Amino acid sequence: MEKVTVLGAGLAGSECAWQLAKRNIPVRLVEMKPEKKSPAHVSDGFAELVCSNSLRSDELSNAVGLLKAEMRAMGSLIMESADHNRVAAGGALAVDREGFSRYITEKLTDCPCVEIVHAEATEIPSGEVVIATGPLSSDAIAEKIAALCP
Repeated sequence: MEKVTVLGAGLAGSECAWQLAKRNIPVRLVEMKPEKKSPAHVSDGFAELVCSNSLRSDELSNAVGLLKAEMRAMGSLIMESADHNRVAAGGALAVDREGFSRYITEKLTDCPCVEIVHAEATEIPSGEVVIATGPLSSDAIAEKIAALCP
């Protein structure tokens, strides 16, 4: 099977790479950190929570909590890490940010189906590509994405 390139190792990119790899689909995960960081980035790890350690409600009585339950049922790496790194927060799901990111980084780094490329994505490669660079995209890739949206 052709390798899928995932641009960005934030929450979405990390989860995407994990789900593909679990299905034995080879992945090239491209992440600009640690070579380049946005002003909001602090750590070198994947899935860095930059604003808050809260993933909001974990109650099944609301949509946010129900979505988390569905993600757990589907084998979500994000939820596995959140549960492993949970801190007390009442009905909310809050995590130790450093542990959360480290857990995800280690799982993806140790996964034989995932090739990690630490470099800024400045082009959208050919082939199967998932663009998951998110709101902290570098200017270079943001321009390439914008060019695709007339």
